[in-house]
Amino acid sequence: AVAWGNNYYGQLGDDSTDDRNVPVAVRNLSNVRSLAAGTGHTLALLNEGTLRAWGWNEYGQLGDGSRDDRRLPVVVRNLGGLRSIAAGYAHNLVLRPPLVAPVARQSFVAPSQVKVGTDNIRIFFAMPLDVKSACYIESYTVLVDGRRVELESVAYNTSTGCVTLGLPESTLIAGDMFEVSWNDLKDRAGVAITGQFGPAIAGRGD
Repeated sequence: AVAWGNNYYGQLGDDSTDDRNVPVAVRNLSNVRSLAAGTGHTLALLNEGTLRAWGWNEYGQLGDGSRDDRRLPVVVRNLGGLRSIAAGYAHNLVLRPPLVAPVARQSFVAPSQVKVGTDNIRIFFAMPLDVKSACYIESYTVLVDGRRVELESVAYNTSTGCVTLGLPESTLIAGDMFEVSWNDLKDRAGVAITGQFGPAIAGRGD
């Protein structure tokens, strides 16, 4: 990129504040896809989708976390994957792809991964869970013979992957029909996990 003219704020990007009556190269800049010029600052969108800015920065319009004028291009922070850019008097606009939330994935639990006692249900998850969500009591719903049971506690063992749901004493006895579902769990990457075990028949306990 080359630039010329008024350079009071360093908006020509040649590491000076000297006005130029012939084009000069913008320094430290390559692989430019498009440019945008404000009143005293300049933007450059690179082919990789990131943004550079230089010149007047009184209002923070260069996006580098400061209010210092810049005579050379600096990286605009916290932006990537940009499609187009625009510069105003002392502000900028960019167009980027919409943020897409991760799609919740189903978690299937085999009978061998569930152990039942009279006052607890233990579920062994194959994938590592986010500890905070794994211990959140509202993440789980337990039904016994069609009636919802209020959980008394939830614990997660990171070594074994076991979630232990604490139930009121003698909630489950042999022959009871029960099911467990989970809707607000997350794995270590933050992806939501939903799933269900049952209906199943409680045995004699563990």
